[in-house]
Amino acid sequence: MKPFMKILIPAVGLAALGTLADCSSLSSLPQGPEGYKVVAGSRSSAPSWINSIGEFTRKQDEKKDNKGSVWFTASSPLENTLQGAKHDAYVRAMRKASERIADQTWNIVGNAVSRRLNPDLQIMHRLRDVTKTRLRAESQGWLVGGEEYMYYWIEYQPKHKELATQGNQSLYRAWALVRFNHDNWECSRRNSLKLLPMVQSDLGGKFGFKKFDQKTYLGVLKDITDKNIQLIPDRVCTGG
Repeated sequence: MKPFMKILIPAVGLAALGTLADCSSLSSLPQGPEGYKVVAGSRSSAPSWINSIGEFTRKQDEKKDNKGSVWFTASSPLENTLQGAKHDAYVRAMRKASERIADQTWNIVGNAVSRRLNPDLQIMHRLRDVTKTRLRAESQGWLVGGEEYMYYWIEYQPKHKELATQGNQSLYRAWALVRFNHDNWECSRRNSLKLLPMVQSDLGGKFGFKKFDQKTYLGVLKDITDKNIQLIPDRVCTGG
């Protein structure tokens, strides 16, 4: 399996660009910036996953093909092109995915390190911050999957001709729904654990704390990660 930025799967269920003729439906859509109006969208009302991802996830988990999947949503800022808005929304959703796994990985490791080494609280805070930051920064190397499951988008145009004549054109905002199937998510978790000792290899010099034993810490870290990696079968990364 390849890292997420190399996997660009076409969106499912994306409606063709078109003007929404029903004015009553326009009023129910998220409004644009001052001076702009909603003129088009991918559907007449916002999908349920935008405001209630938890309920959406529970319903999807009842379906055989989506059971065990992990879902993320994110919205874009206003963009000059629809493609740009969709891209921004997707990237933000993937960032949420990497943040969640970084948090989960640190919770596994941090709790064990705290029990076995009992480091100073200041050191633990620094370890946590640096670990999570580095894991997120390396997510292109370990985050697997990230299917562009669905998009929702809205087009805004100036309300008045004066704005249009001043060079103000359409603006777009998009919402992305990204899906990780069970194996891709577990593979991503496994990859992040394998990467952890590498992103921690030079922390001693950065901290400069006399009480921080880099060698002992890395030994404990490797032991913890090895044990947790064994809990996730390697078949999730090989498709076996």
